[in-house]
Amino acid sequence: MILSDGVSTRHVELGQRPEEDFIFGLWVKSGAWRELSNFEAGTVLLILSDTLYEDAEYVRNWPDFLERVGRG
Repeated sequence: MILSDGVSTRHVELGQRPEEDFIFGLWVKSGAWRELSNFEAGTVLLILSDTLYEDAEYVRNWPDFLERVGRG
């Protein structure tokens, strides 16, 4: 997963470590850019929200995101 606030970018790998029987989760604050990729077969992605989905509220491309956060 790639996370960014428009200034800094962080790559985060979620999953199960073979040496530990532990599953990771991640809380992402609203207004953060995120890209999801490289899922293994059988992966389940669960996204929870405290509000209803409104398609018009979502930014779909990087240049628009940068403009919205005042970095474009």
